[in-house]
Amino acid sequence: MNLRLQSASNRLEAALGQYLRESFAMQESSTEEVTELSFRGPFVSVDLLRQVDLFEQKIRRARAAIGFARNCSPRTVYINRLPPELLRWIFYCLVASEPCIVDGVGSLPKNPLRISLVCTYWRQIAITSPNLWSHIDISARILQDNRTLSCIQTFLSRAGHTPLYLHIKCETYDDTEGHSKDQVNATLGEFITPLVPRTRELKCSMGVDSPSEQDSQFYQSFMSHFLNKDTTLGKLTTLDITINSYNRTFYIQTAEHPQSSDTLVLEMSPHQLEDLLLPVTVLRLRSIVPHWASKAFHGLIELRLLAFGDSPRIHESQLVTILKHSPELRVFEFGTNIEFTDLTLEPVALDSLEMLVTHFITYSQLGKFLRLLETGPNPLFVSIDSPYMDVELNDNIKRFFSYSNVTRLYTSHFDNFSQSLELVNLSHTIKTLAMTSPGYDSWILDSQSELSTQVCLDALYLMGSFELEVNQLQGVARCPSIRKVIIWGNYQITRGGRPILNKRLLQKELSDLGLDIEILPADVPCSMDPFQP
Repeated sequence: MNLRLQSASNRLEAALGQYLRESFAMQESSTEEVTELSFRGPFVSVDLLRQVDLFEQKIRRARAAIGFARNCSPRTVYINRLPPELLRWIFYCLVASEPCIVDGVGSLPKNPLRISLVCTYWRQIAITSPNLWSHIDISARILQDNRTLSCIQTFLSRAGHTPLYLHIKCETYDDTEGHSKDQVNATLGEFITPLVPRTRELKCSMGVDSPSEQDSQFYQSFMSHFLNKDTTLGKLTTLDITINSYNRTFYIQTAEHPQSSDTLVLEMSPHQLEDLLLPVTVLRLRSIVPHWASKAFHGLIELRLLAFGDSPRIHESQLVTILKHSPELRVFEFGTNIEFTDLTLEPVALDSLEMLVTHFITYSQLGKFLRLLETGPNPLFVSIDSPYMDVELNDNIKRFFSYSNVTRLYTSHFDNFSQSLELVNLSHTIKTLAMTSPGYDSWILDSQSELSTQVCLDALYLMGSFELEVNQLQGVARCPSIRKVIIWGNYQITRGGRPILNKRLLQKELSDLGLDIEILPADVPCSMDPFQP
């Protein structure tokens, strides 16, 4: 087929060459003295121009067809012809996209091993790429299995001296299988301690099966394996710790500080602890905090701090101080109690901020928080998670959305569409709205009303777990300012109470409403998920 196309191309090239020469000849003749023959020329030229237009259309169609065939052809470029450096990057992206044990996966990463078994060439590249093997997942259950333990040793051997990404799951209700907390702690500690000096990123999830006042002793003992006086200074740059503590928050302190049942005392001096935490640039903490004046809050590019329930309070002036010590902050997630005052505080300039995730139960609290921030020119992704919102938009919120370059907005647990669209109307820069699906009553109300925004949304994401009838999307379909709808998560869409299981049929049902719609499964990463690091 390529030979026939090449032969046709040669004939076309020759014909076009002759056609071009005759066209130039006509152009030259148009400058000659007017005669009866040349006077009739323009009427002929009109027909020729129409033919040229037809030729151009055919050329464009031929170009599109050849381009389509080229993109579909397996012979375009063999992947093994790519440079080894590019293959390494592709492999690394594949490995990095795989969920780990802290994300709820009960097994070790499989992609590095799969890549190394494809062929001899890939195996050579994989084995000589230490970064592919630097992600180490550990739990008590994994260490009890000789096969998975051998697999971890293989990862460590192939990682060589490259810094490690150490992810640990220490949850007694999931991993013990009859072992005591002390046995779980000892098993993990024996394996973890030698790895700590090599660790660049530490991600840890801790939890116990029977909450008690002695929980702090278990957490304290476990944390001492990786936060101690022997930890290599400057190596640790990412610290991500989650304690599943049933609305209880713990405090990282040293022996010199006052202690309580919620204190995790580390056997090191305050100076050593501060020196250890200062190089950290990515800090993610849930139900565990250092003291508010700690150097752990200095020089951060990402800060995620969550302490719900009976959590420690931070004074708004302390929060301002923390933000001033991290002027290059790009990601900021905050969810703990703030003691607000009526004092006028100068907002902190966060010119590099790209993502802001908030957890406040009222617009009043949200507004007081936002008045402390002055964002820069960067496009900003804002997430508002507020299940008990009051309905009155205050001046602080209006001012923030008016002056910040908010381009993407995520709203969670709002009662209806109107509340989310009300926030969208505060800013002319918002182009994408993502929201968890409102309640059933809201769908009925919104399907019967006209939804509108003062700005045109490129996309509306419906996210999370929800069930709805096809006709309940009519309110969205009638909104001319929403160009596209994207559904992502664990959803079930029905007609007459019966689930529409066939994806193609579902796509047609939704398209019949006049919606440009895309459906994404929950296991596909979503750019509008604010809770993914």
